[in-house]
Amino acid sequence: MNATAQLAAYLRETRLLGASMRLLEWDQETLMPRGGAESRAHQQGTLAALIHQHYTDPELGELLRTLREQLDVAELLTAVREQAHARALERLRQDELVDRA
Repeated sequence: MNATAQLAAYLRETRLLGASMRLLEWDQETLMPRGGAESRAHQQGTLAALIHQHYTDPELGELLRTLREQLDVAELLTAVREQAHARALERLRQDELVDRA
């Protein structure tokens, strides 16, 4: 798996952990039984620790360093501009051909 795919998978896991935390928080405010506070505090604490570990994991730092070295933003912007220009020209040509038909 390349670095971009690894980062996407890593961030997907982190988003899912965050979504789980928000669900626990919502449930605490709306449906949690009166006696569930202590258990919920342990659940949220464990999940908060996992989220923190995800964001501070040395593997994530290394992955970000690798991607920073691999990606040339100027080159990428040039490629995007060139593609957008080519697309605009092609759309004009197509419109001219459609108008003539």
